[in-house]
Amino acid sequence: MIPDQKIAVIGAGIMGSSIAYSLTVRLPRAEVLLLDSQPGTFGATAYSPGIIRRHHTLTADARLSGESLAVYRHWGEVVGGDCGYRPVGFLMLADRSQETAVRLNSDAAAPWGMLPEWLEADDLRLRFPELAVRDDDIAVLETDGGYGSPTLATASWQAGFRSRGGRHQVGVLVGGLDEHAAGWGVRTNIGVLDADAVVIANGVGAAPLLATVGLDVPVTPRRIGLAHIRLPRTRGAGLRTPSCIDDVTGTYFAPRDNGLLAVGVRARPECDPALQVVPLGSDEIDEARSRGAQRVRGLAAAATVGSQVAGDGYTPDTRPILGPADPALPGLYVAAGFSGGGFKIAPAVGEHVSAVIAEEPVPEQIQPYRLGRFSDGEPLTGENPYAYM
Repeated sequence: MIPDQKIAVIGAGIMGSSIAYSLTVRLPRAEVLLLDSQPGTFGATAYSPGIIRRHHTLTADARLSGESLAVYRHWGEVVGGDCGYRPVGFLMLADRSQETAVRLNSDAAAPWGMLPEWLEADDLRLRFPELAVRDDDIAVLETDGGYGSPTLATASWQAGFRSRGGRHQVGVLVGGLDEHAAGWGVRTNIGVLDADAVVIANGVGAAPLLATVGLDVPVTPRRIGLAHIRLPRTRGAGLRTPSCIDDVTGTYFAPRDNGLLAVGVRARPECDPALQVVPLGSDEIDEARSRGAQRVRGLAAAATVGSQVAGDGYTPDTRPILGPADPALPGLYVAAGFSGGGFKIAPAVGEHVSAVIAEEPVPEQIQPYRLGRFSDGEPLTGENPYAYM
């Protein structure tokens, strides 16, 4: 890529902001535009639980998460500002029948952070008295895991992007793309913006936008949410409940700085990206509370103080699409379909997608996430899957 070309990044959520920031670092002479229809942070970025972990069932996912965790741990030095990183630990809970898978996945995540700690049922009871533990429960604890703030991280990236000369334009609604001899035309409500390269990172809006250039991208909008419940006071002073994925009960949760516990509500394919996402119903909140109460003592009687819901783009294999959109469409790139799991890999995604845009070889870290895997019948599957994860 010519160093002073113009690059348009569509979508100023955590992914678009990470990519735009990384582009200004990698290509300081390029003109980078970060476009979004809304000011501030909204959509899936604003409503993420912010769990930070390395543990995955797919080694490629663990690698991206591990690389990103290193950035979150040293955020002030690497990016500047604050990402809200809280190393309260990440706990992966499973049934004894899943021991082989848990150990293998833990080993796969080990190279990119602190050594995971194996916990038996008695260890869990001692370390986490607020959790209801069965005799057949096992777990691994990543002490460098925990949670962070996608909103703060996005704001930091955007501030760094602007300080490096990037142009952040809001109130820009993108309606389509046109390929022409000199690059791309981005059709918007403020006119056509010309660019040498375009990055589609606008979440649930990615598939409709890519359809304007004839690409059928399997990203389906799903409605996902969190129930905010007052965390029962069962721990001693200075001790924190960890972020957790519980494969036994099929739930996940993460603490908050304000003493609340964010409990996941199961994703449902009921979201029209063109409309406001419907708030969570009492049945959904009750279901989330019920699952969480199977693991967190006192949660059934604790006060629910609120909820949040957003739409996010899901792919058939629940892994993102990263890299060039299509060989026949040079200069068009995709970072979409994060399926509710984008925050924990955002720093690595920004780094590696910006490398592709700079016409460096496609980094091996994102090669598995190519769009063509779906048409080739090669969706990504975890090497060591669990019941829910």
